[in-house]
Amino acid sequence: MKHQLFCIYLILAFFYNKSTNRKIVFLLFSLFFVNTRAKSQYFANKYISKLEINENDSLVFLGDSLIVDTLKMFDNSSLRFTKSTYIVFKNAFFGEGVKILSNGTSGLSGHEISKINGLDNQNGRYKSDGSDGLHGENLFIILSFSSLGSLVIDTSGGNGGDGENGFSQKDKIKENRLDTTGKFKIKSTGKIGGKGGEGKNAGNINLYYTYNKVIPRFNREGKNSIILTAKGGVCGKNGITDPYFYSDSNGCFSGNDGNVFFKRLKE
Repeated sequence: MKHQLFCIYLILAFFYNKSTNRKIVFLLFSLFFVNTRAKSQYFANKYISKLEINENDSLVFLGDSLIVDTLKMFDNSSLRFTKSTYIVFKNAFFGEGVKILSNGTSGLSGHEISKINGLDNQNGRYKSDGSDGLHGENLFIILSFSSLGSLVIDTSGGNGGDGENGFSQKDKIKENRLDTTGKFKIKSTGKIGGKGGEGKNAGNINLYYTYNKVIPRFNREGKNSIILTAKGGVCGKNGITDPYFYSDSNGCFSGNDGNVFFKRLKE
């Protein structure tokens, strides 16, 4: 069945515009890179005549520019961009809970890093630092709304991961000698906590839009809503440090918010 569909596709592509090889190449690329009814895939072709993302599915775009004649994103679907991208959606249909994303991912916690490196049970003095988040990417979008349930566009920076805790009560033991008050001294075998990772900058959002019948409501909840989010990532927390060693201050940085701009274009 798949081979039959493939042959039909080639025939239609040929008769669609046999004088334009480039367009045929684009169509063939869309077959291999984008099964537009499939789930969680990557694609990089810059022009698509019709793109559909099913309910609860996601697509990841790897290029820096994308033009789609007709876009249909069903409920709770998402479209992610991995770099700063110029986007044109000539005719867009959005369901409920739809997301267009270029936000940076958050850093790993120090505890997760210790597990990855096989150090989660190690007895060394220092614990692992949290890793930095990743920065958000800029999105420049031109689109025409044909239907709109609710849409989120998010270019926020990733949060820094929390440092691994280094102090525990069970790491304390009594020394076999008295202090000046006549009590047994406490010797700590706790670890120095890891440092929190840095939060990263958000990307900018530039949205130019037109609409047909539906009127979008910006940064409000509910029907026909569009939430534009470009928050800087937050610095991760330092791990708890044994006070017998030192208390390290949190010296990492949080990211800057991105610029958000939206404007209706005259038709």
